[in-house]
Amino acid sequence: MRALILLAPLMLAACGSNEKTVTIKDGDGKDQTVTVSEDESTTTLKSDEGQAVIRQGEDAAKMAEFPAHAPQYPGSTVKSSADFSGKDGQSGAMMAQETSDAPDKVMAFYKDKVKASGKKVAMETTTPEGGLIAVEDAGGKGGMMIMVSREGDKTQITYVAGQ
Repeated sequence: MRALILLAPLMLAACGSNEKTVTIKDGDGKDQTVTVSEDESTTTLKSDEGQAVIRQGEDAAKMAEFPAHAPQYPGSTVKSSADFSGKDGQSGAMMAQETSDAPDKVMAFYKDKVKASGKKVAMETTTPEGGLIAVEDAGGKGGMMIMVSREGDKTQITYVAGQ
């Protein structure tokens, strides 16, 4: 049934006109609502467990909220962003960016930002094609990961956080 939830935005996007909303039942008989904006730039998924809002293109750039310890990479283009919230107060965010800078330059930028913030680096990996920085929040109540990878002549930067 969860696969159906993932397919619903694609089915809605194919319709092409005005905002589209579909409500389906999950395996437990609970409603899951998927709404795709008229221009297909925003998809919202809602259930009694929480909500996810996923944005593409200009909407992603307008709505992306980068924290001070992991700001938008200078000169990058925001490709997508998402916000997640759960019924018990859990929350999360994801931002995907793209730059023509080399992965090692991007990794150095984020290492410096995290270090300056005083946050604890839980894990770090580095390869010629990119790397990963995992950061813990105080008290272990949340954290974030910054993933960097090279694809062709572009470097992809993905920021994921949750608590």
